[in-house]
Formats: sequence, C-alpha cells, structure tokens
Amino acid sequence: MEIADAIERYLQFLLVEHGVKATTLLDYQEDLKIFLSDFPDKKSTEDFLPSDPNDFVLLEAAKGRSSTSIARRLSCVLGFYNFLAREGIIADLADKVERPKAVKKLPSVLSEEQINDLLEAPDMTTDSGIRDRAMLETMYASGLRVSELCGLKLDEVSIPHKSIKVMHGKGDKQRSDLVQITLGYKFSL
Repeated sequence: MEIADAIERYLQFLLVEHGVKATTLLDYQEDLKIFLSDFPDKKSTEDFLPSDPNDFVLLEAAKGRSSTSIARRLSCVLGFYNFLAREGIIADLADKVERPKAVKKLPSVLSEEQINDLLEAPDMTTDSGIRDRAMLETMYASGLRVSELCGLKLDEVSIPHKSIKVMHGKGDKQRSDLVQITLGYKFSL
C-alpha cells in the first residue's frame, strides 16, 4: 500500500472512530511527514521495518530535538504503526520500541524576598485587599494550587482547627486528609 494512502486511512480512522479534532489531525499529519522525511527511501508500507521507530528516535535526537518533542512524535508514529498492524498491513511491533525518557525539570521558585513582596502587595485597608491577602497566605501556607483554592467550599474550611480539606483531580479525589494552615491574621466567615 502506498504510504500516502495508509496515512489517509489512519487519519480517517482517527476522525471517524475516535472523533479527533481537525487541528489534531493536522498535527499528526505533520508528525508523520517529519517521520517520513527521515526515511526518504520508503515509498510503500512494505518498506516499513520494525526498527524504524527506534531509528526515528535516534535521528531526531541527533537533530537536537527535545525528548518531549521526540516522545510526542513517536507516539503519533506508534499509533500509525499500531493501526497498520491491526489492519494486517504490517507486523506488530508494540514491544520493540524504546521510548525516550522525558527530562523532568525542577519548577522555578520565588525567592524569600519575592514571596514577601507578593504577600505584602494587597491593600489591607480594603475588603478586597484583605480577601486577596487571605488567599495568597492560604496558598503559600498550604501549598494549594490556584484551582484548588478557587474550588474550596465553605464546609471544607475549618477555622477553629486551622485546616482545610482539599479536593482535586478526576473524580474529586481528596489530595490529603487535612492541610494545616497558619495565617498571620484573624478573619471570620
């Protein structure tokens, strides 16, 4: 089968069977184009080798691509190969591909001075300033994400116990039993 025809069938499959958005299909098409540019001698699916995805990883790494970009493109290529294998067009190679290890970057953190400046920024002479300061101190003292703070319900906050119950993620899982908070001022609800 001609590679262009195989790609067309794969993209049609993604659109019809998985409801993939048009923009995502364009991204996949571009990823496959990049993959094929690394193997200009391949004209039909009979030319595909089980070693191609691993070779693709090496070629992309040699070009200086980030492990994140390589992993994303490889995922597309493997999806294409898996589709072709399910259709009986090529042999299955699911367990023969080594995926690049994603580099985990440490988050950037604020200096102590920057944190103090941030906490001192709200105007404490206004109601909104007091609210903003309470929100900032709560996030800082507890490690809450902005989305978790915004999603807090009144019954999840216990002023007498200085604790909050944090719900987040899929299925509203509880992140931790209780997050203890220590605030530098008194407020009431």
